Amino acid sequence: MNLQETIKKILREEKLQATPQELIRSLPKELKEILFKQWGAKQNPEWHPEGNTLKHILVVIRRAYHHYPDDPNMIMAALFHDLGKMNTYNINPKTGQPTAYGHEYKSTDYVEEFRDWIETFQGTDVDEIKYIVKNHMKVKPSTWDKMRDNKKEPIMSHPAFDKLMGFTDKLDGGGTHLKESIRTILREETEFSLQFRRRISLFEILMKNNFVMNYPCDFENFTAFMQGIHHEIIEYINEGYDQEGEISAWLTYKEGAKYVDKYMIDFFKEFYVSQCLQNNTDDI
Repeated sequence: MNLQETIKKILREEKLQATPQELIRSLPKELKEILFKQWGAKQNPEWHPEGNTLKHILVVIRRAYHHYPDDPNMIMAALFHDLGKMNTYNINPKTGQPTAYGHEYKSTDYVEEFRDWIETFQGTDVDEIKYIVKNHMKVKPSTWDKMRDNKKEPIMSHPAFDKLMGFTDKLDGGGTHLKESIRTILREETEFSLQFRRRISLFEILMKNNFVMNYPCDFENFTAFMQGIHHEIIEYINEGYDQEGEISAWLTYKEGAKYVDKYMIDFFKEFYVSQCLQNNTDDI
């Protein structure tokens, strides 16, 4: 962007509308049509009891204005995050429930398509909005917990990662999902900020690569192996560091052990069986 274009952009910038209703009324005609077409994109009631995607988007926009009234990027992400659902709408033949696999990529395309309109508002960063929209499905626990560490790293290293987690935690909820509820409760019990989700992911990586993992079959059985894992938790918390400082500054042994026993136990079982038991699972 040259100097003349920059000056024009600054002169035409204005503040984002003060309410969700004003924002919707101000949408460009084409964008408003895309939004209201989402009425036809029905939702799986297990995840979204709102009934259809339009209702869900309006709920998320209202939440964004409530939780992030001074952050136009979060409000824009709320507006755009599910706009690709009508384009990817289908019915799962096995369950009979509606699906919209890959909708986040089409939604990201819409952010780029309406870049010029978005940039008329003060404080907007289209690339940050695209990052949130593109990755909002990936950080949901049902996907994130199964993702390989090397695929998590580029998402976690983005400067807006905490915003992405905030979008998932505070804005993009619908129906009740037990594991997501447990993860939220765990974070609230330990009184951590959104930084907790970033650091607990780093803690997972450390635990998956701890010293005990090099010698799993030296332990008499799986129970003894997990005792070794718990010893590693103590070592890491007492003496360990992650990318943001001392682990002991934000995590106690009790909290670390609780997290491992709730959310990493299946990983350790599969690892132990594959390395030491093969077809014999009597020691589990």
